[in-house]
Amino acid sequence: MSAAAPKDKYFQAEACYYKLRDNQKKRKYRDNWLACIEKFHDVYQQDPSGPWAAAGLYKSGELYQKLYKYSLKKSDKEEALDIYGRVIKLFPKSRYKDKAEIAINSFSQEATPKVASKQ
Repeated sequence: MSAAAPKDKYFQAEACYYKLRDNQKKRKYRDNWLACIEKFHDVYQQDPSGPWAAAGLYKSGELYQKLYKYSLKKSDKEEALDIYGRVIKLFPKSRYKDKAEIAINSFSQEATPKVASKQ
């Protein structure tokens, strides 16, 4: 049995994310986010110079960014920004380079969400 092609893996990862996005209960649990993130990252790792690599890496960053909005963990934000930076560095001619630059700019301008005000 051969491993799934990067394109197939990408669509499997996308399906994972859509199930997560559409299920409010699943979105509450970090493990569910990390499972989808790992699937996107696997697309990149399977063929780092292939046509699906930039998309897989970018989407793993995007999911860390979305996870941060739930977790408020600084490490999730840092991971998203790091991944976006890698997309820019590794794929300078990809359309995902521009998307990563936009994501970094918008993410950096967002106010840090506050769970509760102590004033």
